Amino acid sequence: MKKIQADEQQIETAIKKGLMRYKEVKNPYYRSSIAFKLIISDIENNQETIKSFPKHSKKEKDKRKIYAERSKARKELEFYCPRCKTRIRPLRNS
Repeated sequence: MKKIQADEQQIETAIKKGLMRYKEVKNPYYRSSIAFKLIISDIENNQETIKSFPKHSKKEKDKRKIYAERSKARKELEFYCPRCKTRIRPLRNS
């Protein structure tokens, strides 16, 4: 991903469309983790089409939007305490 400067979502889309071949390999250091996807095919030929895919899926965009709204609301309610010199925020579930 670093070599072609593409996002994970772009790589997944390219694999689904058949532009790249891959091989799943188990993590040798941590058995219960997910497998790695080693990219086999020549990437340089399809580099521009892979970069043209959207970086984030609709589900990811919705998650980011909700997170931004929540963090904005929490920042509006926080205040700075001059006595203890910290920022006081409401609890996460409040």
